[in-house]
Amino acid sequence: MTELQIMKNAKACLELLAKGIDPLTKTPVPDDDVVRKPALIKYLNYTAEILEKNISAMQILEQSEQNASARFFVSEERKANFHAVNEDVTITNISNVINAGISPEQDGFIPTKAISEWLESKELLEKRSISGGNYRRIATEKAVDFGMTNLYNSKGNFKSVVFTPQAQQWIYDCMDEISEFCIQNAEQYPKLEKTSEPPAEIPLFRLTPEQKAQLSPFAEETKISEITKYLNSMIDTSHVKPLKNGIISGWLFSERFLQKQGNQKEYTPTPQGEQIGIFCKSYTRNGCDFKISLFTPQAQQYIFDHIDDLIEFNRLEN
Repeated sequence: MTELQIMKNAKACLELLAKGIDPLTKTPVPDDDVVRKPALIKYLNYTAEILEKNISAMQILEQSEQNASARFFVSEERKANFHAVNEDVTITNISNVINAGISPEQDGFIPTKAISEWLESKELLEKRSISGGNYRRIATEKAVDFGMTNLYNSKGNFKSVVFTPQAQQWIYDCMDEISEFCIQNAEQYPKLEKTSEPPAEIPLFRLTPEQKAQLSPFAEETKISEITKYLNSMIDTSHVKPLKNGIISGWLFSERFLQKQGNQKEYTPTPQGEQIGIFCKSYTRNGCDFKISLFTPQAQQYIFDHIDDLIEFNRLEN
């Protein structure tokens, strides 16, 4: 017998006693029985009311748990489609695999926040305070053994936690535990009301294999801004974000082909940069001397031959 059924039976017994009926035999009790006294009848009814409130609360809780079980249920058929990819990804990528084809307002949706908080409960992620009262989650030392690491950009700024194929598969193998975690904390993950579809986020700069094959250097040396314009001319900017000015320079700087000396703003080629065809040209404007790096067809071709490295650098910088 469940606790809820016991409470219901107890309430029924109290109500019968308050009416002067023996709950076991269902016959009236003698007139001189203690349960006939007005004071005791008052307390019997009062206790029955308390039980009724507790019964209602427990029924609501049970119904909520049943609803949560349905909301966060992940079928075996879905889990069979969860496979790690052979590259490091973010938790958002993992969430997209888990929730493929499921909207936030539909049953079966597992919030990204819930996955992160489950990893926190495992002491694999921890919160670190940042400016403005906000926080970010970073991987702990323990997480390294699971294949989770912190990713930093070229300036040493934290970007995100990345998950190796090993870490991805471990999370997919723990889906039942993650679902149970969602059920136990369902009030923290309310079902979203269905709204109009938000505009899809435009992905960062990328080129198709066909576009990469079409890359060709200019016949003469050119400025880096012209190379940027050329690469952006290859894409549809309504579907792919263009490269920002300075990205190619930043990448070449990180690869030690360009350098800055002192407080100067201009990049100049390093000896390694000169070897691939970058050279420096001086000029004067409004009485001020400037230097500009120019890229020979050889240097341009080097950039195009390493376009995947540039694309990855752009991803880390954004």
